[in-house]
Amino acid sequence: MSFFIALISLILVNIFLLKIESELIYVFIPVIVIFTEKHFKVDAKITIVSGLFFLSLCAVFMLINETVASKLAVWAFLLLLSGTFKMIFQQEETKKLKK
Repeated sequence: MSFFIALISLILVNIFLLKIESELIYVFIPVIVIFTEKHFKVDAKITIVSGLFFLSLCAVFMLINETVASKLAVWAFLLLLSGTFKMIFQQEETKKLKK
C-alpha cells in the first residue's frame, strides 16, 4: 500500500513540478502501477478512487491552469483504465477459483 502511495506521489510530482513533455512517462508509470497492483495485491477500488480524485482535481484546475488540468486528465484516464482492467481480471480469477 505504501508503495502505491509513493507511485501516486510520483504522478503528482510529474503533474505539478516536472516539465517533462515526453510521452514515455505516460507508458512507464502506468506499467509500474499495474505491476505494483499485481505484486502487492492492491485492490482495484484504490486505483479507481485515485483516478476519480485526479478527475475531480482536473475540474478545479481547468479554471486555474489548463496544462496542469490536461496532465491530470491523462493520469485520471490511465488510472481509471488500469483499475477497470484490474477489476475484470479479479472477476475472472474469482470465477476460476469457484470452479
